[in-house]
Formats: sequence, C-alpha cells, structure tokens
Amino acid sequence: MKLKIILLTFICAFLFISICHESFTLYANEVVTLPEEVVIHLDSTYGFVNKENKFIGQSYNSHGRVYVSDNLIFEYLQFERNYNPDTKCMTLTSPNGKDTLQFISGKEEVIVNDVPVPIDKLDMIRDMRMHFPIRFIGEFLGYTVTWDGTQKTVTLVWKAESE
Repeated sequence: MKLKIILLTFICAFLFISICHESFTLYANEVVTLPEEVVIHLDSTYGFVNKENKFIGQSYNSHGRVYVSDNLIFEYLQFERNYNPDTKCMTLTSPNGKDTLQFISGKEEVIVNDVPVPIDKLDMIRDMRMHFPIRFIGEFLGYTVTWDGTQKTVTLVWKAESE
C-alpha cells in the first residue's frame, strides 16, 4: 500500500511539474503580434486596425505633427507604460521588452534606450490624457508611416522582414 501511495505521489508530482513547465514555456515564448495596418483619422476617436473599425482615442494635429491618445499606443501597439506625475515623464517599453522610450512633456527630445533624440516640442497632455507623436512611435516599431492630406489620415503599414 505504501508503495502505491509513493508511486501515485510521484506520478502526481511529475504531472504537476510537466503542466507548470509547459505553462511557463508558453508564457516565455509568447509571440507579440502587432497589427499589419493602422489607419488614424485626424480629429476622430475611431480608426481602422487591420481594416476593423476600432475606438482608438482622440487624435489631433499640433505643430504639423499628428498625436494619438495613449489608448492606441497601449491597446493596439502593445506598449507597457510607467508614468511619473512629478516629472511628467512617460516611459514606454516596446512590445519586445527590449526598447524604451521616455517622453517628458514640454521637452524637445525623446530618450530612446537612454540616448536623447531631438524631436519637435511634445504637446503630450491634452484633456488630461497622454498623447504621443504617431510617426515617431510607428517608425520606431518598424512601420512605414504615411500622411494623406486630402483624407486627413495617417496610415501605418507593417514592413516585411525582407525590407
């Protein structure tokens, strides 16, 4: 009887470890999938993500640059964020977890992986929401970013790996 209990305990422990290991392996190897195309309509709260009409938050033009709300950046482009209200600094971590962008409201630079990069003055806080320059973020992620002045749209198209 003791041998059966020991054997059963061993089997249960083995199954438990196998299941946990598989779960951790799946989590560690999780593939981040970004949308192939995002179309943003200026001054609208809706846009198209992979041709599906989605709420993406407010977009607006400031100083000739299109800014989008944090909703698009976090929900669809999958950045993680950390905001420091004292310094008005938003740190964004890219979907692959390897790169960071630091935006400080009112500054004329973005800190990319601890290296300052000049950019137009950042008008980041509007209606108590954070907004980000979509061309800068799109190109950082590897999208081709185009502006259609007639339609007042910004389109992000994923670049193929071979390009």
